[in-house]
Amino acid sequence: MVLSDNDVTDSLILCNKVYQSNPLIGARKNFDLIGMKIFLLGLQGLNPHFSLQDKIFDKKFKEFLVPATKIKEVFGNNWYLYGIKSACKKLFNSTITIDNPNGVIELRHLFRRLEYVPSEGLYIWFDDILRPYVLDLLDTQGFTQVDGAVLLKLSSPYAIRLLELMLQYRNFEKFKIRREIKRTFKLSELRFMLNVPEGAYQGRLNNFKKFVLENPIREINERTNYKISFQPIKAGRQVVGFEFKLDTKLVPNFGNNERRAPLIHEAIKALKSLGFTEKVAFAIFGKCIDADDCFSRINRAQALLVRSKTPIRNREGFLRKAIEQDWRVYGNKRKAHDFANDKTSVKSSSTMSIAEVFAPILEAMRRATPPEEKNDDDYYVPLDEEPNKYNIRSDILQDIRDWLNAGKDLETAEMLLSSYGLTVEQFKKEFM
Repeated sequence: MVLSDNDVTDSLILCNKVYQSNPLIGARKNFDLIGMKIFLLGLQGLNPHFSLQDKIFDKKFKEFLVPATKIKEVFGNNWYLYGIKSACKKLFNSTITIDNPNGVIELRHLFRRLEYVPSEGLYIWFDDILRPYVLDLLDTQGFTQVDGAVLLKLSSPYAIRLLELMLQYRNFEKFKIRREIKRTFKLSELRFMLNVPEGAYQGRLNNFKKFVLENPIREINERTNYKISFQPIKAGRQVVGFEFKLDTKLVPNFGNNERRAPLIHEAIKALKSLGFTEKVAFAIFGKCIDADDCFSRINRAQALLVRSKTPIRNREGFLRKAIEQDWRVYGNKRKAHDFANDKTSVKSSSTMSIAEVFAPILEAMRRATPPEEKNDDDYYVPLDEEPNKYNIRSDILQDIRDWLNAGKDLETAEMLLSSYGLTVEQFKKEFM
């Protein structure tokens, strides 16, 4: 099968089920609608560890590409064309606030990379600060599984958050039997969890009910098989909270430990669709960590193929090396174009294939950006870097040192260190 220069195969198989720790479900996510959907797409690309029986799970966050076709399917033409780039910048600087008994925790810098390239798709790479909340779920305060495909159908961030909050109680035994979930929230809790802007609808309960509850609930009832109803809770004549009921009788019942299969046969099928024989496909797959890693490599390889301004005659050879060696390009298209057209960096030979010519170029692209030109988007750190016994990347080590020396972002540093099993004192003793 020969791919055109505009083809980016939708090889990444996203998992419909998304998993979040219960503290994250009840947190205030400072996201708008498009930010909420990008976050959900990111969660769909994860395979978390939540059971002692798990044999296949992500040991760390990996970058992956959500193809442009999937982005267009989720957001439609208007969002797709005009909203997503600015939304990525806004989401990159957004926060999550967790209100727990030990005090408020604010999570910042949620992504290591979040970039939308129209011809390729959306690159997502979560920051390690989120590990305890979406990846390492085995030792958390419980977690919630939700059907991400259902949430992505909704066009109101309030609807998405309400459904997440209600489904948090789905696995309580009393609700499993009745197939009806009940939850009660104080008015202040709802404002916090639904991310209602400060001061909005204050003293205007009718507007709060209409825009924050009634309209979003109507959308849930019309677009999904879930049915929600609610009624106010009063203290005298004053409304102090609301009771919600979620009917799940029309939704298939499944356990909280369901996850996707390893999908090895889908990975082999995707490789064969690129023109490889079954034998070669299995050989290429053997270079990958698992099926998910294989899908991500396929997407990255084809993104490189699309970016190339130099004609690639031996496409299969190029794709095979790009997938097996997990080639990566960071930075903008101009740099890729400059490298590809730099005559001094390519020694042409009639005995060399295009893939062999291109390999050193890609290696140079991974390594070379002059220090004075580097920025956060250009920075590359190999995924297999293990610089110390805690597996903390060198750039994260330096960030934490800078925060502690400057006496700023101390809560972020403390939270990040806790995800590695370290205290601030231990870190100072070992690394400062």
